[in-house]
Amino acid sequence: MNLSRLILAATTLFAVSTPLTARADVYFDCTPIEVTERSNRVDVRCEDAVPVGVDILALDWISYVTFPKTDIAQMTRFMDLASKALIEGHYFRVFVPTDPSGNLNGCLESNCRTVSTPFTLKKS
Repeated sequence: MNLSRLILAATTLFAVSTPLTARADVYFDCTPIEVTERSNRVDVRCEDAVPVGVDILALDWISYVTFPKTDIAQMTRFMDLASKALIEGHYFRVFVPTDPSGNLNGCLESNCRTVSTPFTLKKS
């Protein structure tokens, strides 16, 4: 076995054996179909939530992103951005953790992640 095959095998084994929660946070592109303000957060339901730069099959099940109301200025910016993307038919990019332990109450581990900043609007 040559060195390049050995390195490839070791890298593949590490990627397969590393749990999803141990991996780094990722960017998602979200095309919103619903923006909802709740008591402790703003929820956005994404028609298409596509992880950027990672294995799509590993993370394509996220259909909601949420932002806490702890920082009102950032939450307002997030809600405005999501609403603008919804109205204009664009998508926006958010930075989300792969580990659900930081999810807000009501943001399910099975299909939702609590957003970290930054987030940006993109044209579709």
